[in-house]
Amino acid sequence: MKENLIGARFIAYIIDVVLVGSAYSFLISNGADGIVIFLVLLYEPIFMFLFSATLGKLFMGLKVVSFDGSRISGGQIVGRWLARCLSQILYIGYIVAIFREDHRALHDILANTQVVES
Repeated sequence: MKENLIGARFIAYIIDVVLVGSAYSFLISNGADGIVIFLVLLYEPIFMFLFSATLGKLFMGLKVVSFDGSRISGGQIVGRWLARCLSQILYIGYIVAIFREDHRALHDILANTQVVES
């Protein structure tokens, strides 16, 4: 799976964007603005806490673990979520993953996590 990890992560990301975007559009069109903020900000941390994966990662058979292979901690979930803000600037954090042998993105490195097959 190592060779396909980048592709699987990309597809998982697209799935999450489509799901969150669809929910966002539905909620906005129905006047549920407060729920939208909750959805956009807390979707990833809640799913990481409950399942160690977002819906996209679950669909692609992936999960996030600590670098040592143990379950991701609450601190790592928050740190990884915050670090993704850096990763998304010009997608630099994702580009880093392409060139690393272990395919860890910037937010994985900063949070001491890795994405693996579940």
